[in-house]
Amino acid sequence: MTSAILHSEPEPTLREVANTVETIVHTVSDLGLMLFDMLKAMKNGFYSLEYQITDLQIDVSELKIDMSIVKTGVDELNHRVGTLEVSVEDLREDVQGLAKAVDKDAITLIDHGRRIVSLERAP
Repeated sequence: MTSAILHSEPEPTLREVANTVETIVHTVSDLGLMLFDMLKAMKNGFYSLEYQITDLQIDVSELKIDMSIVKTGVDELNHRVGTLEVSVEDLREDVQGLAKAVDKDAITLIDHGRRIVSLERAP
């Protein structure tokens, strides 16, 4: 006994086979269109990504230029601060010298004041 007899299923007609083949062709055609659309979207996505990467490269280049400007500014600022430190040190030495002179003069004035008082009291 054959399997067709065991299952007792009727053989498909030529029309049913043609309909099934037509359905498969439409399905394959639809899959092909979907695949084409997907590839097109991927291609556009890659182009978009390429433009974004190019824009990012331009932004990074501009950032490098800006960082260079900032570095130059910081270098100038460090130079000025160093110059100011030297000037402040010079001023500190001058002020310390003046303070010693003022202290010495104040002591001298106090000593002269005592002598004058002593002379004024003397008969």
